[in-house]
Amino acid sequence: MKKSMFIAAIATMVLAGCTKDESIVEQQEIGFQPLAYKASQTKANVNVITGATYGTDAPSFGLFAYQLADGLNFTDDIDKAKLYIDEKEVSYSTTDGNWRTNPKSFWPLQGSLTFIAYSPYSEKGKVTHAIIDVVDANQSPIKASVLTINGFQAGTEGQKDLMWSKLSKDKTSNGKINDVIQGEIKQEYNGVPILFNHALCRIKITAKTTADYSDFATYKIKKIEVANLEDNATLTVTDDNATWSDPTTALGTASGRDMVFDFFAPDAEANYVTLNSTTASAVNYKSEEAAGNGLLAIPQTLDANVKLLVTYTMTVDPDGAGIAPAVVTEITKPVTLNTQLVSLEQNKVYTLNLSISANEILYSPDVIDWTPQGAEYAVPEV
Repeated sequence: MKKSMFIAAIATMVLAGCTKDESIVEQQEIGFQPLAYKASQTKANVNVITGATYGTDAPSFGLFAYQLADGLNFTDDIDKAKLYIDEKEVSYSTTDGNWRTNPKSFWPLQGSLTFIAYSPYSEKGKVTHAIIDVVDANQSPIKASVLTINGFQAGTEGQKDLMWSKLSKDKTSNGKINDVIQGEIKQEYNGVPILFNHALCRIKITAKTTADYSDFATYKIKKIEVANLEDNATLTVTDDNATWSDPTTALGTASGRDMVFDFFAPDAEANYVTLNSTTASAVNYKSEEAAGNGLLAIPQTLDANVKLLVTYTMTVDPDGAGIAPAVVTEITKPVTLNTQLVSLEQNKVYTLNLSISANEILYSPDVIDWTPQGAEYAVPEV
């Protein structure tokens, strides 16, 4: 009896010893490489991503992932997909130069993953994702990936560059992405490609004078307000298509009959934009003055109430020598936008070019003709 128990123990030890490390499939961590679609490297603390690279100092982003078994694909078998990663934050690691979740995520031993992302992660709490029933263009019921970002406000949320990703489908490992510049590979990234689209639009403004008035006067842009632009809307991304609901609140605060939002409002005359030629000068949005990235706004149709309120000054040197006191005139003019710009669309930059003209004083000299006296006068003979 004791002998048989001893043999069993030996057998157990042998079986345990037969389990070798090389027979275990090592789980690989999931890495990411985010890209910004159709949009230079970001600058630290700049809200707008202005290039085709999601910079290493860009905000962290949120991510979902769904798993499918071997032999299935997300397009045809979406109804069988199971949630694998539930809204984790993805951020850049300065330690090893990788984008990853915290805690780390690892590839499943079987099957594939499909990834859905949004940026920035600070919108968490407004974001939902689900695979739900929708209707296609033919009004037929289908299953689709639906990402929703509720009640986004471009005006009051610090001008965040809101973005959504195209579906990164049926991935089984960290892919290689090459950063190619002028035909030469500059860097190779290791990670799941996350291709971001800008959900908002950007408005930039330039200003100039229609002629060179520098010998006569100096023009300065003192303030530009955007009036009656709408804000606060919900973004819905169905598969790879994003739509906005109609905005529900005006951007800005009440000023007379208009809801105005300061686009350019410097606190000192030294920061006004001086116009002295027909060369356009940038009038940068207040919180992006160094970068000149413009105002972020929710895409929408513009009606006749949406306009720019442009306040500028004209300073005249009466004698042209700087001796006589300068004459300063200030005026605010409304500029209606929808006569030229009917709507604002996602992922587009709109540059509004303002022109200031002066009405030259022209003269029409005339003479009051001599009036005949009506009689002739005789004078003494000579």
